[in-house]
Amino acid sequence: YSSAASDVYKRQAQRGAEMIGEAIKKQGEKGSGGGAEAFKPGVTYVCSKAARIEMRNIASKDWHDAADEMLLTSELNSRVQKPYYHLVLSWHEQERPTSQQMFEAAQHMIQALGLDEHQVVIGEHGDTKRKHIHLICNTVHPTTGKVWSKSNDHVRIEKACREIELSQGWSHDRGRYDFDVSE
Repeated sequence: YSSAASDVYKRQAQRGAEMIGEAIKKQGEKGSGGGAEAFKPGVTYVCSKAARIEMRNIASKDWHDAADEMLLTSELNSRVQKPYYHLVLSWHEQERPTSQQMFEAAQHMIQALGLDEHQVVIGEHGDTKRKHIHLICNTVHPTTGKVWSKSNDHVRIEKACREIELSQGWSHDRGRYDFDVSE
């Protein structure tokens, strides 16, 4: 997944100064997300390099246990094939969001996608020119076992990025879509 994350930065360089939110796709596979076996390496990658880590709807306070808990939760729904969902929010290299702003942006994205009751591991990274934050999400709800729909996630992500740019005062353009974010 790390090479997929570097593709996000290449697209950002091509597109301009706006913030980018991107669901990471596994190379060679159609669609975003991954199987339950992706929780362990995904959480390890995000957390081992993170300057700051937060977890949502996970009982353990230790990120080392988060992947196992997410794997167990994914088993609440035997039909889901890709319970693992990895999202990256990346700022332009000239923008220097604070840690607080990055986590507020992550929270906004979680709510915009309707994942606020799902398990999420969030890790702030500063290992590239562009400050970025990773979100590892479990698409299986931890109490109901219902699966979150990824349908049109790219549109919802793009809209949330424009909202974050406006609310936090970052440079922005209309992105790939025209949105009314005045609501």
